[in-house]
Amino acid sequence: MKKETIISIALVTFSVIVIIIGGVVINGNGNWFSSKNEKKYSIKLIDEKITLSLGEEYDFNADIESFSGTGLVFSSSKPEIVKIDKDTGIINALALGEATITVSFSNDSSISKSCLIEVVESSSGDKVKLKKIYFDRDTYNLYVGDTTSLNVLFDPTNTTDKGLTWTSSNTKVVTINSGMAKGINAGEATITVKSHDGGFEAKTKVIVKELDEKVEVSSISLNTNNLDLDIGESIKLNVTFNPSNAYNKKVTWVSNNPGVANVSSDGVIMAIKEGNAIITAKTSNGKTANCKVLVTKKDTIIEVDEINITNEVLSLDLNNSLMLEVTISPPNATNKSVTWSSSDSKIVSVNENGVVTGKQVGTAVITAKSSNGKESTCTVTVTKETIPVNSITVDATILKLEVGKTATINASILPRNATNQTVTWESNNPAVATVKNGVVTAVSKGSATITAFSNNGKKASCKVEVSDGSDIEVESIKLTENEKTIDINKSYVLFFTLTPSNATNRTVTWTSSDPSVVKVANGVITGLKEGNAIIYATTANGKVDTCNVTVEDNNIPVESISLNQTDVTLNVAGTTTLRVVFNPVNATDKTIKWSSSDPSVATVSVKGVVTAVSKGSATITAKSNNGKVDIARITVNE
Repeated sequence: MKKETIISIALVTFSVIVIIIGGVVINGNGNWFSSKNEKKYSIKLIDEKITLSLGEEYDFNADIESFSGTGLVFSSSKPEIVKIDKDTGIINALALGEATITVSFSNDSSISKSCLIEVVESSSGDKVKLKKIYFDRDTYNLYVGDTTSLNVLFDPTNTTDKGLTWTSSNTKVVTINSGMAKGINAGEATITVKSHDGGFEAKTKVIVKELDEKVEVSSISLNTNNLDLDIGESIKLNVTFNPSNAYNKKVTWVSNNPGVANVSSDGVIMAIKEGNAIITAKTSNGKTANCKVLVTKKDTIIEVDEINITNEVLSLDLNNSLMLEVTISPPNATNKSVTWSSSDSKIVSVNENGVVTGKQVGTAVITAKSSNGKESTCTVTVTKETIPVNSITVDATILKLEVGKTATINASILPRNATNQTVTWESNNPAVATVKNGVVTAVSKGSATITAFSNNGKKASCKVEVSDGSDIEVESIKLTENEKTIDINKSYVLFFTLTPSNATNRTVTWTSSDPSVVKVANGVITGLKEGNAIIYATTANGKVDTCNVTVEDNNIPVESISLNQTDVTLNVAGTTTLRVVFNPVNATDKTIKWSSSDPSVATVSVKGVVTAVSKGSATITAKSNNGKVDIARITVNE
């Protein structure tokens, strides 16, 4: 914007000449100072009061008609009633009552606007009751002086009344304010939160640690090292400390040329006149970081002629987000800032970056507005969320047909409410069998695989065997036994009979309903553990017979064992055989494992034959499969 320069000269006592140029004063010594605190920022809200339903979420950006300046920050007078994200402006109505929302500039909180938010009962009457609350973790860690937000989760998540009351078991260690915990002194405290709905409670522990005063700042850096500013423009510098847990993070700011660019105690730079300046941030232990500032004056302002949103019409799924893009003409326009708004933020919200979010089914118009009032719109329609196909199945996995015959395969999509129910069909061998809309036609003798595909690539297949009519099909299969009881680790062979006996394809497939109880291979069943399982014998054309198998544990366990010799003396190369006596004598498993404590003195075979190897002594151990043990001491002489 073009500014007029007003120059006035006044003669005052002691012949001091004062020149006032555009609100900046130059005294007779050539020093600069401001004659007025000119603000270039402003905020304009649409509403002074907004009514929300309990549990409702609302984007406060939709209530900002316009603003000029840098980034905005948001705050709530009563976060326990109305919570607002300080950066995004998203509001959550947590409890019945009123709270004031204040929006201001991040680098100048003196310029602000406020709006009263009233939270009332939901007009629909469908209040979602709370079942329980819980913290997202059991323990939080803080340093003295630090703050952190404690996150409470609600069950169900769409609970209407999310109002909470917070308490600390020891406010000398930790204070709590609307979920924001602050470490006061080293120690531990329990934070308790209680819901307004139902009085449910949840607790978490907060551990506060002292900062190590010996951890000094080793270096600092700024978020930028070079800035180009227009006269009158301001920007805030941010400092990053290394290490992040350094104790003293106090920083002093200084400009080497405050007549060109000065800096406030919190790092806000103000461009005064054309020229160069270096802004320095310095820690208490002398670590520094610099930012070079070039201040220029734009004599020519290029206005925006046209602004266009890339999408004029947009379809958006419920709860999904998308960033809208704009083009500005001419491309070298001086001020390219854009203000976004929604005709109905309850249907579609839009943030300061043009990110739209579908809130509920319906249509809203999003408007992008340039600093000089040029506008472009996009009509956004929010539809129900797309539900993808998780799986597809067919009602036949094996199909037998004669040449010229047809059969229909039916496909089922899960979940049943998937948005796209389209199924496409494919045959891997159309010379043998073709398929259209699930109808299979047998063309010639052979085999083919028919596959059903969902729109997102899920598939299910059916094997088709085509005969020329000369094959003799199996009409039935009959097992020799349909009930059988076997012991653990015992096996039994099941036999079968096919009808007719001259069936062409006599292949039978064996399966077990529970392979952990009974396994089966080629009709041989083996009991693995106590229980029941069904054995299926299935022919190539799908005929089935079954046998219900019960596995029992009739084993007689070994209670103890004893060796026929417990002290044996042998000469080198001499042998003796140790024999095991089992108790009871009719124990089922009489397997013994043999071992020697020193094979260089005496060895033992799998049958208990001891061989003396060299002079010395060794212990021979006999051990049953269930862990019963006896030993024999062997002495070997030369």
